[in-house]
Amino acid sequence: MIANLALAATTAGGTAAALYARTLHRRLHTDPLTGLGNRAALHRAFARAQRRAGRGDWSGCCCATSTGSS
Repeated sequence: MIANLALAATTAGGTAAALYARTLHRRLHTDPLTGLGNRAALHRAFARAQRRAGRGDWSGCCCATSTGSS
């Protein structure tokens, strides 16, 4: 019985911590007035694009699908 209560308390605490971490992440990366990405989100997106470009992964780029038949 005590083990079940301890497990429930641990699970509830972990869930609460995860929700709080998600809230903090959202506050860090979005503007509170508009809900749009802020400078921190821009830096993350730029770093991700640089990593993708470094390994030659252009599948998400609109330029990769153009035929160039102009």
